[in-house]
Amino acid sequence: SLKNAIETPRIHVQNGMIQVENGASYEDSIENARFWDKKSLYFGGVHAISTFKEQIEAAGDSRRFGVADIF
Repeated sequence: SLKNAIETPRIHVQNGMIQVENGASYEDSIENARFWDKKSLYFGGVHAISTFKEQIEAAGDSRRFGVADIF
Protein backbone atom coordinates (compact mmCIF):
# COMPACT_ATOMS: atom_id res chain seq x y z
CA SER A 1 0.00 0.00 0.00
CA LEU A 2 0.98 3.63 -0.31
CA LYS A 3 1.11 3.95 3.50
CA ASN A 4 3.46 0.95 3.78
CA ALA A 5 5.75 2.41 1.13
CA ILE A 6 5.94 5.75 2.95
CA GLU A 7 6.50 4.20 6.39
CA THR A 8 9.17 1.72 5.28
CA PRO A 9 12.50 2.41 7.08
CA ARG A 10 15.02 4.31 4.96
CA ILE A 11 18.72 4.32 4.15
CA HIS A 12 20.58 7.48 3.15
CA VAL A 13 24.10 7.58 1.66
CA GLN A 14 26.11 10.79 1.39
CA ASN A 15 29.86 11.54 1.37
CA GLY A 16 30.74 7.92 2.08
CA MET A 17 28.57 7.78 5.22
CA ILE A 18 25.56 5.48 5.43
CA GLN A 19 22.64 6.49 7.67
CA VAL A 20 20.30 3.57 8.49
CA GLU A 21 16.87 4.17 9.98
CA ASN A 22 15.71 1.72 12.64
CA GLY A 23 14.15 -1.35 11.03
CA ALA A 24 15.95 -1.05 7.68
CA SER A 25 17.72 -4.20 6.54
CA TYR A 26 21.41 -3.47 6.35
CA GLU A 27 24.61 -5.20 7.41
CA ASP A 28 25.44 -3.80 10.84
CA SER A 29 29.18 -4.40 10.52
CA ILE A 30 29.65 -1.63 7.91
CA GLU A 31 32.39 0.72 9.13
CA ASN A 32 30.95 4.06 7.95
CA ALA A 33 27.40 3.56 9.11
CA ARG A 34 25.22 5.24 11.70
CA PHE A 35 22.23 3.27 12.92
CA TRP A 36 19.31 5.33 14.20
CA ASP A 37 17.23 3.92 17.06
CA LYS A 38 13.92 5.35 15.81
CA LYS A 39 12.26 7.08 12.86
CA SER A 40 13.68 10.53 12.29
CA LEU A 41 12.99 13.74 10.38
CA TYR A 42 16.59 13.39 9.17
CA PHE A 43 15.26 10.99 6.51
CA GLY A 44 12.75 13.50 5.20
CA GLY A 45 9.03 13.21 4.86
CA VAL A 46 6.73 12.05 2.11
CA HIS A 47 3.05 12.79 1.66
CA ALA A 48 1.41 11.17 -1.34
CA ILE A 49 -1.79 10.60 -3.28
CA SER A 50 -2.33 7.75 -5.71
CA THR A 51 -5.09 7.30 -8.27
CA PHE A 52 -4.02 3.85 -9.48
CA LYS A 53 -6.77 1.97 -11.36
CA GLU A 54 -9.29 4.69 -10.47
CA GLN A 55 -8.83 4.00 -6.74
CA ILE A 56 -7.84 7.02 -4.68
CA GLU A 57 -5.42 6.46 -1.82
CA ALA A 58 -3.66 9.06 0.34
CA ALA A 59 -0.99 8.71 3.03
CA GLY A 60 1.02 11.02 5.25
CA ASP A 61 4.46 10.32 6.70
CA SER A 62 4.55 9.89 10.49
CA ARG A 63 8.09 11.32 10.50
CA ARG A 64 6.49 14.71 9.77
CA PHE A 65 3.27 14.07 11.69
CA GLY A 66 1.50 13.66 8.34
CA VAL A 67 -2.19 12.98 8.07
CA ALA A 68 -4.10 12.12 4.91
CA ASP A 69 -7.79 12.18 4.19
CA ILE A 70 -9.91 11.84 1.09
CA PHE A 71 -13.07 13.92 0.88
